[in-house]
Amino acid sequence: MEEDQKPPEQPRGLTQQQKQFVADWVKEKAGGQVRPCAVCGAIRWVVGTDLVTPIRLERNNLALGGGNAYPSVPFICANCGNTHFLNSIVMNLPSDEGGS
Repeated sequence: MEEDQKPPEQPRGLTQQQKQFVADWVKEKAGGQVRPCAVCGAIRWVVGTDLVTPIRLERNNLALGGGNAYPSVPFICANCGNTHFLNSIVMNLPSDEGGS
């Protein structure tokens, strides 16, 4: 590939459809109404843009590679930053191709 040519950009992060799925899932689990933030009381939640996973520790040391991963969707209070991590496997988050 020549220097001035770049590979096509790959889509990154969650799609708008996935973000809407998360918002709808949270609302359903909360009994039909999204609850206020426990820290500031605001009802201004946003869905994070990427799946994340916690870092695994073994006896207080960072363990890189291997082991379980827990892909999660950040659910963030837009007022104060209070963040919840919702397990994408438990919620059965559809893939970006539209399947489960």
